[in-house]
Amino acid sequence: MTEASGRSVNPSARWSRRGPARGPPRIQMQSGRDLVAHLKGRYGLGLIYAHMHFTAKPCPGPHVWYNVGLWAIRNGFRCEQATRTVPPEWSDPALKLLPL
Repeated sequence: MTEASGRSVNPSARWSRRGPARGPPRIQMQSGRDLVAHLKGRYGLGLIYAHMHFTAKPCPGPHVWYNVGLWAIRNGFRCEQATRTVPPEWSDPALKLLPL
């Protein structure tokens, strides 16, 4: 299990959508993608989940899911049999920091 860690937001708060403060740093999202690709290539990893799939605790969630999780799914990963669902707003293109 690998988990993205960083500056988490309060679930009722929002990242600023203006300027460079629009979510986590792009380099963090790219690093997440690089790690996922490495784990797939090296160890055959094929499943990806959001922290939200298994707990309701606050997490870096929406930006990480949109920019790393959905990217992974579009690149062959599966997300199945989770105990919770990711909120639909986590698929909002407004969360885009990198091209999918």
